[in-house]
Amino acid sequence: IDFLATNMQDLPERHRSIRAVFEYSWQLLTPAEQDVFSRLSVCRGGFSREAAQVVGGASLPVLSSLVDKSFIRQDAAEGHRQARYRRHPLLIQFAAEQLAQQPEKLAESQKRLAIYMAECLAERANHFYGPDRRAAMAFMTAEHENVRLAWQWAIENEPALLEQMATSYQYFLIGVGLFPEGFAQFQQAVAALARPEDALLRALLQTQLCMFARLVGDTEMGRELVLDSLAILDRLPTTARSEEIEAVTLKQYGGLLFSDDSNFPEAKKIHEQALALFRKQSNLVGEGDVLFILSGNDYYTGRYAEAIQWAEQCQAVQQQAGNQIGQMLAKQVLGLIYTAQGEYEQAIELFHSCIALAEAANYKVDLPWHHADLGYAYLLAGQFEQAGQTLALSLQYSLEHGDPQAIATAYEVLGFAHLHNGRFHEAARHGHQGLRYSYNENMNHPLQKAFALCLLGAAAVGKADYKEAVAQLKEAVDIFREINHLEYLGWSLAMQLIATCGLQRWRGANRLAEETAVLIDQLDAMKAKMLLHTALAVWCCQQNQPETGIMLW
Repeated sequence: IDFLATNMQDLPERHRSIRAVFEYSWQLLTPAEQDVFSRLSVCRGGFSREAAQVVGGASLPVLSSLVDKSFIRQDAAEGHRQARYRRHPLLIQFAAEQLAQQPEKLAESQKRLAIYMAECLAERANHFYGPDRRAAMAFMTAEHENVRLAWQWAIENEPALLEQMATSYQYFLIGVGLFPEGFAQFQQAVAALARPEDALLRALLQTQLCMFARLVGDTEMGRELVLDSLAILDRLPTTARSEEIEAVTLKQYGGLLFSDDSNFPEAKKIHEQALALFRKQSNLVGEGDVLFILSGNDYYTGRYAEAIQWAEQCQAVQQQAGNQIGQMLAKQVLGLIYTAQGEYEQAIELFHSCIALAEAANYKVDLPWHHADLGYAYLLAGQFEQAGQTLALSLQYSLEHGDPQAIATAYEVLGFAHLHNGRFHEAARHGHQGLRYSYNENMNHPLQKAFALCLLGAAAVGKADYKEAVAQLKEAVDIFREINHLEYLGWSLAMQLIATCGLQRWRGANRLAEETAVLIDQLDAMKAKMLLHTALAVWCCQQNQPETGIMLW
């Protein structure tokens, strides 16, 4: 404020600096107006009429008078956004100086803001997945700065308030892709919960921090957090609230095992435990979330009939719960199954529906994945131009959000698009980029790593570099075999057999041909099955069995 001043002597004193202008105008306010305006300096980014009443003790006549005197201005309501009052940043600074002269009133105002925001967030905790989502997201967007202030105040003064805020804050930050903020804020909150009486809250916040740790690429930290939360819950007496937190924690741990480790059998066991708890609690949203992951689990291990059953159950439960996000995710799994079975038109329609729902709900976290799935379906359907455009969007969204797993997937699927167009060097470049994002000291996503290796091996086959291809594809096959991902195992095994035939290593080729023949009978994935038949045909021709080769072709 003090920088904005002039030395011109022909101006009245009250006009020679911004501070002088403010001090002169301040004296024209009534004591009630001064009190309200100074208290509201603890708010940032504007405030609603309700917040003005709760935090500043403002009546409507006082607010109207402050508007008339140009201390605040009112923005009209629009769509899901409520009407809000705003002030010039320099006026906020001036008012904060006035409030700082009364430490007790400052502390009281900060506490009022924190309690008010905690109550608002607690009230909206169940509004982020149904028809009220847009209004809840609009509220959080408008109050984002005030939520940050309230969160910090709670950490320093009253940690119990964190429980009221945590769910809404987590949903908002994930929905808009602010993963680093979530990681930093929840990490700071967990560090403040050292007292024995905070153990249950610590278990909850550690579970939520686990999600942010995974999203910023620190899988190992996420694992330590969620396992420690389960250990805390084991030590505490069982209550209805502890079982609610246990269900959420098991869901998060199962998600880590499924998505990050690709440990599908163990993930299924953990999710079945979570499912039982959610059903005991009549928590339809939690039940639907677990049903979605169980459907994904069976999809990845090639059990498509079971996956469809889980996905249809998920849709029904989430529809009953009014969870639009959950219904979107069920459609995503069904789209993946249709893609694997060669029903590309149905898959493409479902993925378009997922993207439309995600955009309408401002659910940005899943946009990279939906575009990757849609691009992959376009690719297998032979619609290469649409595939390239869609996959480029997937990569753009992934890089904006910073999720290493999504980035790896986007690079790899885009690499397969280059492969299908005969651009083997571009395909290999994308494969190396995907490999870099799929593995580092804090994160190892076996599925993405193996997918990158499969791409690199296929690109090497395209360049007739069979020795390099065999090395890459052998590692990919080993990973897919270990995690029991039959569809991608089929892709990799077929390419490995072709590359091994190219090197004329007949003993190894014979062994791979035997495994290929067995896998064909286990697969429902059409494209993978076609490629396995092709690889066997190549082998038969090399073995002087042209009639069998022609039959396989």
